[in-house]
Amino acid sequence: MRHCQGCARLRALLSALIAGTLCIGGDVAAQSSTGAQGFGYPPGQLSTRAIGLGASMVELDPVSPRNPASLARWGRPGLYMQYDPEFRRVTSAGGRDGTVNIRFPLIGGATRIGRKLSAGVSISTLLDRTYTTESSNTQVVDGSDLTATTLYQSAGGLNDVRLGFAYELSPQLSVGVAGHVVTGENRVTISTTFDRTDFLQLNQQSEVNYSGTAFSAGANWLPGGNFALAGSVRLQGALRASRDEQTIDAGHLPLRTGLSVAYTGIAGAVFAAGANWDNWSQIRIGSPNVYSQDTRELGVGVEVEGPRLRGAVVALRGGFRSRDLPFGANRGSPELPSIAFPTEQAFALGAGVPLATFGGGSRAMLDLSVQRAVRSGFAGISERAYTLSLGLAVRP
Repeated sequence: MRHCQGCARLRALLSALIAGTLCIGGDVAAQSSTGAQGFGYPPGQLSTRAIGLGASMVELDPVSPRNPASLARWGRPGLYMQYDPEFRRVTSAGGRDGTVNIRFPLIGGATRIGRKLSAGVSISTLLDRTYTTESSNTQVVDGSDLTATTLYQSAGGLNDVRLGFAYELSPQLSVGVAGHVVTGENRVTISTTFDRTDFLQLNQQSEVNYSGTAFSAGANWLPGGNFALAGSVRLQGALRASRDEQTIDAGHLPLRTGLSVAYTGIAGAVFAAGANWDNWSQIRIGSPNVYSQDTRELGVGVEVEGPRLRGAVVALRGGFRSRDLPFGANRGSPELPSIAFPTEQAFALGAGVPLATFGGGSRAMLDLSVQRAVRSGFAGISERAYTLSLGLAVRP
């Protein structure tokens, strides 16, 4: 880049912009998604089956890593893997922006280690902060206009590694406990190019690492009358941010509590409802530009017996979920100075297809779900996303 007073002013301006964007958590104004504000988008730690049921039965689901007591219902030793591509479109006054996010949000396994004791380990996505956006602005340098195009790329998030145990106190009641180790990183790359060949491209990169711990406990209860109840709580834990192995900030992993209820009184059908609450407002870590709130989630769903495939019953599912998202943004307008937080409403359909059976049980199960989500909450900005979820469970 040429050495001149105007160039020096431009370099200082760009450096200030980049430094602000590389703060912990990032500057939400630059993000191209209403859901990926702050520390990112929470997929929900849901299995493919739980997605298809609108998260209504997640506390009863042995695969979803929310309630450790549900591990008692896992059955034979096995492994589970999940793939969730999301096709997202953001609409604003400036036009439309379409992206595809590839996620592998859950992998896990469990086994029975005694007549009444089960154990399982899982790795799931707690927050996903992957996005790319591009912006252009014009500055006056040496009396002439200079157009700078900046590409923002963020990759990373927080992952929850859980080791859980479940114990059957009786055929009707099981309890569970689990330890959680949260790890992750936030990698931000900013590239700025200019419309004049005598200015070189500017590249900046920053990486912040996160680590934390937490504990959870839960219970599953069959009180009779064709009802099943389950609930769990994850206690508030510690969260640390570091760069180059040096701690730069400390905060909290949020307290979480959830409840699911299911009714099986109609032959071949399960009706369920669930609720969840996360204390995200207490995360207290990162840039002052990160705004967080407590979130609530409500879901309903139904699963019925469908057609038979090779002698096995295919399960058909449908569900609806409505929830708050934890991170918001300043509206950025003198007329609207308050913080805006997005919400999400999602409809889902799904199926469970047995791939291999032996002795009356399933050795391999393929779950499929399609979810359509609408995210809104910012003036003039909305987001629509389709998520295709594929989950494979193998129990040799």
